[in-house]
Amino acid sequence: MYTFLKQKMDATNMLNTNTRIGVIGAGAAGLSAAWALRKKGYKNITVLEKEASAGGKCHTFYYQDRNFELGAVAINHSYKRTIEIIKKLEVKTISLQTSRIFLNNNGEEIELMNKSEKIKFLWQVFVYLPYLYLKHRNIFSPGFKNISSELYQPFKYFCMQNNLDIFENFSNIVCAPYGYGYFDRVPTAYYFKYLRFDFLLAIIRQNYSIISEGYATVWQKLAEQFDVRYQQQITNIKTNEKIQVQTQEKVFEFDKIILACPLDNSLGFLDATPDEQELFSKIKYNKYYTFAWVVENMPKKDRGYFPANFSPERQGHILCWYQRYPEINLYIFYAIADEMQEEQDIEKIAIEDLKKIGATLKEKYTSAQWKYFPHVAPADMKNNFYDKLESLQGINNTYFVGELLNFSNVEGVVEYSCDLVKRFF
Repeated sequence: MYTFLKQKMDATNMLNTNTRIGVIGAGAAGLSAAWALRKKGYKNITVLEKEASAGGKCHTFYYQDRNFELGAVAINHSYKRTIEIIKKLEVKTISLQTSRIFLNNNGEEIELMNKSEKIKFLWQVFVYLPYLYLKHRNIFSPGFKNISSELYQPFKYFCMQNNLDIFENFSNIVCAPYGYGYFDRVPTAYYFKYLRFDFLLAIIRQNYSIISEGYATVWQKLAEQFDVRYQQQITNIKTNEKIQVQTQEKVFEFDKIILACPLDNSLGFLDATPDEQELFSKIKYNKYYTFAWVVENMPKKDRGYFPANFSPERQGHILCWYQRYPEINLYIFYAIADEMQEEQDIEKIAIEDLKKIGATLKEKYTSAQWKYFPHVAPADMKNNFYDKLESLQGINNTYFVGELLNFSNVEGVVEYSCDLVKRFF
C-alpha cells in the first residue's frame, strides 16, 4: 500500500524566489526546468552535471570541421517549447532537405505502401485518427495523468482493435528506428502521445529543421546562463526539509531539488523512500546504439530504412541510417540490441548488413550506447504507475522530470519540465 504523505500544493502559491534549488542533470530536461524557474523569478539555481559539458542525449561531435549528431537530430513545427528556447538563445536552424529510401535486407528498394494502402492510410490518418485523438485527448497534456485504460495495452493490439493496420506500419518507421522499441511490448500511451497530429503532419510532409551549430549547442548556450557545475559525481543525497548533495568536491545544500537524471540511477545515491525504490525499479530501457562510420557505395539517399529489421527477432541489425552532408561519406547508423548483445556483436552484424547492400566500411569513427526510452510495461501502467509517481512529486522537497515522465524526445522533456515548474513553483 502506497503512503502518500505529501500535502497538496497550491500552484498559485509561489515560493520565495531566493529558494535554493538544485537541478541534477544538464540535459534538455534539467536545463529547461532551470529556464522555466528563471522565467518565474527564481534566482538561486544550481545545476550539477556528471559530464564535462551540457546536452545529454543531444550529443554533437565533429568530423572534418563539420558537426554531426550521435543523439537527437531534428526538430519540426510541433516542438513549440523547444523552438521558444531556441529563439530566445538566437540559435540558427536550417531546413532539412531530405531524401529517403526503404530497402529490403539485400539492398533492393521497396515501397512502404502500395497505391491502395496509401489511400487507406490517408483515410485512417485524416478521418479516423482525429476521432481517436479527441476521445483520448487527455494524453496530449504533459504527463500520463487521467488517461483512458485503453491506452495501457500494447500499441499493436490497440491498432488491431481500431483497424489502424496501415497507420501502425507507417508509425513503425518513426518508432523502432529511433529507439522506441516494438509495438507488441510497449503501452499505447507512449506512442499515442508521440504521434500527435501536428507531429504526424510534419513527418508526412518531411518538414524538418536541424540546428546549424549542432543540437548540443542549444543546451550549452542555455547552460551559460546558469550556475552549472560540471563533472560532479554525486555519491549521496539526503532529503528532507533541507537537502544535502554530496559530490567528490563538496556538499551542496538546497531547499528543493529536481532530479533530471535517470530515476533508477538515482537509487545509487538518493535516500529514496520505499515507494520511490519500488517505482524506480520498474523502469525499462532499450539498449540503443548509434555508430558514426565512414562508408562507401551507399545508396544515394541521405536517409535509409530497413523495415524488415523493425521487429524483436531482428534485434542488433541496422534499422536506419542518416547522412548529414552529401559531400562527406560519414553516416550515422542506428540499432537496438537485446540484453545479451554487446557493442562488438552489433558492429559485426552491422558490417554484414552493409555488405549485403554493397556498401563498404572504411573507418569506425565514433559510437555511443544509449540507455534509451525509459518506460514501464503495460501491466505496470495498468497498475497506476504514473498516478503513484506523480503523487510523490514534492515529498521531501524532491521533484522529478525527464523522459520517463512524458516522452523520450526533446520536446517531451521540455514540455514536462515547464509544466512541473508551473504546477509546483
